[in-house]
Amino acid sequence: MRKTALFALLLAAVLLLAGRSEASVVESAYGPTIYTWSDAVAKAGDIIPDTAVVRLPDGSLTTVPTGTWTPDGDAEAWSPGLAGRLDALLGELVKAGLDPETLRGLEVYALPAYTLSLPGHERDPESPRVAVGVHREGVVVLAGLWVNADRTFLHELGHHLADRVLGTAGYWWPGGTGEKAALRREYLALRGYPQDRPLNGISQAALPWGERAGEWFAEDFAYWAAWRVTGKRPDANSYLAGPGPPDERVLAWFDRTFFGKMR
Repeated sequence: MRKTALFALLLAAVLLLAGRSEASVVESAYGPTIYTWSDAVAKAGDIIPDTAVVRLPDGSLTTVPTGTWTPDGDAEAWSPGLAGRLDALLGELVKAGLDPETLRGLEVYALPAYTLSLPGHERDPESPRVAVGVHREGVVVLAGLWVNADRTFLHELGHHLADRVLGTAGYWWPGGTGEKAALRREYLALRGYPQDRPLNGISQAALPWGERAGEWFAEDFAYWAAWRVTGKRPDANSYLAGPGPPDERVLAWFDRTFFGKMR
């Protein structure tokens, strides 16, 4: 009986470890640390799942608004190798000329959910209730099971780089002096951002999502970065903010600013 009980305990431990084996923490050679699945949940803070992936009796997977995290094994089956894919995107950008110092210390949390529920909606009905990506200072949070988590990652990475390179933390886009302020002004002028919109953080945050300068920039960055990584111009329908995809002048500005060269 004792041997049987011991075997059962060992088997349970093995199964438990196997169930967690798909969760991973990748220390990227390019600077960031990427956490996925249950390893990311431990870092999620006040963000909770909205829609999860569940396994049906026939073994197939589907999305359901359960408000619970997806188990590691099912998350990995739905989106295999996500941490490696995100790391590879970083590698391609660094290889093309992105300064890895701009990525130093960044943490990426790819959570096991299809969509995320954000706090604060109860207090402010105008704020978004559901999201697929969130940027906080030094942190990128993703719904790792979203249909295009890779692109969401590039959008949120755009916010991070805007903070690091242009000094725009908290949607802060006013003018000023110095190199970062000059880059902000140059981008906004090239992009044709409306001059009558106030650029301080509070006023920008009060605008609809698609009218904020920071979201124009993040969408432009995701479009530009995807093009530079894949060599193919992204589908214009994937662009979500502002007046539509950036033109050649704006793309050249991203080349100069982040790769230090024209293409």
